[in-house]
Amino acid sequence: MVTSPATAAAATTIKCLAPFARSGYRKILRARSSLFGRDVSALRQSAVIIRQEFDKNKHVTDIDEARNQVNMIDECIEMLKYGIVQGELNDRGNYAVKIDPERSAVTRNDDRIDVEPIDSETVKPKIPEVVKTTAAYNGDGDRNRNKR
Repeated sequence: MVTSPATAAAATTIKCLAPFARSGYRKILRARSSLFGRDVSALRQSAVIIRQEFDKNKHVTDIDEARNQVNMIDECIEMLKYGIVQGELNDRGNYAVKIDPERSAVTRNDDRIDVEPIDSETVKPKIPEVVKTTAAYNGDGDRNRNKR
């Protein structure tokens, strides 16, 4: 099989990115472990989703797409470490959130820490707007109207 120099270079570049993907996979698993702690259900579910995403993208052959995937790994790690906190429902009906010192430096606003809950009520799917038509279009530039 004869391959062009560009194809060979692309394959080599993608192979060079593979260690970054493997390392990133391990880093994501560690970040989700520190986020979810002893929540076995969240740990299991997140591991399955992470594995699915990596499996879905393991056959990427486009260099730019492969680089984009590696960059998204770093963004995911950043989000897990600093963008998400997990709260536990306490006896008073409030969610108690423990913020690590490294997270509080990022999320602190004066003496108050702002936390927005994420649940089915706060994250609603976008419902497309309904478009109403007032006259039918016949395709020749005129609207179908009663012509005399």
